[in-house]
Amino acid sequence: MLFILIGSFFLIAGVLSINFEGLTQLLKEQDQAQWTKLGSPAGSSFIDLGKTLGMFSWVLNQGYESSESLEVKKRGRSDFKKAIIARRLLLSGSALLIIGFFAALTGV
Repeated sequence: MLFILIGSFFLIAGVLSINFEGLTQLLKEQDQAQWTKLGSPAGSSFIDLGKTLGMFSWVLNQGYESSESLEVKKRGRSDFKKAIIARRLLLSGSALLIIGFFAALTGV
């Protein structure tokens, strides 16, 4: 049960950390074409989760490096670190949930 509890906590923390409002706003102001290509995301994880996940993937793939705006690149680099932490939380949480459910099923 402890694995399930910790895994759930990690998953929730990971989902809550997928939030790139500052970078999204910079893209909207300074690189309109890229912002439109990403689907015009709002940057908040609960308003438009599908578009925010696209933004999350774009940040992890370092798509901000192709922008002409230096501010977008700078903000993208700082948000990249945040995206890495979110990815690790999501993966760790998923792994712990799987281990916890397997342990619960086998009675360990």
